[in-house]
Amino acid sequence: GSTDGGTRLGYLGFGGTSNSVMSLSNDQSDAMTFATGGTERLRIDSDGIITAPAQCAFMAQRNSDASNATGDGTQVTLQFPDEEYDQNNDFDGTSTFTAPVAGKYAFNANVYLEDITTSHTTGYIIATTTSDTITLEVNKPTNWEAANGAYSMSTSWQIDMASGDTCVVKLTISNGTKVIDIKGSTNKLNRFSGHLIC
Repeated sequence: GSTDGGTRLGYLGFGGTSNSVMSLSNDQSDAMTFATGGTERLRIDSDGIITAPAQCAFMAQRNSDASNATGDGTQVTLQFPDEEYDQNNDFDGTSTFTAPVAGKYAFNANVYLEDITTSHTTGYIIATTTSDTITLEVNKPTNWEAANGAYSMSTSWQIDMASGDTCVVKLTISNGTKVIDIKGSTNKLNRFSGHLIC
């Protein structure tokens, strides 16, 4: 251990450097920090709260409309070009999440639709990964045709992914014409989020 200008209580280093592996510091409320390559990876504060700045987590939404996207059975890959956050840069800014490491991941998706008609009877949100597909089916619920033919579909899922596997969300509405809009909103009505569990 050593002192460093009164800001570090001590460090444990490997490879001959003092900033490569772990440091115990009294900056920012006496936090314990763990680092690799000189970059902080884990922090435990004085209250025992643990944060991991490089742990992958993202949320993106759609602020603008996608008109006449589906309704006739067309399967559309949902796009979420407006990022709220992307902690480890694993979301491509459009539609695709790529797993940085092998592990268990949790995802959530919501899509807000308008111009649904009485002829549209079935809808699917489809989560597609490199090795698996998870489908949520909606069979014309009683409130399918609300004001403006509006309806919100949401789903969440957990899945085992290998490093480099991808995940996208797709949508299809069937048995009518291609008039259904995916409505953009800054209120996160259309959103896609995910994070590494373990």
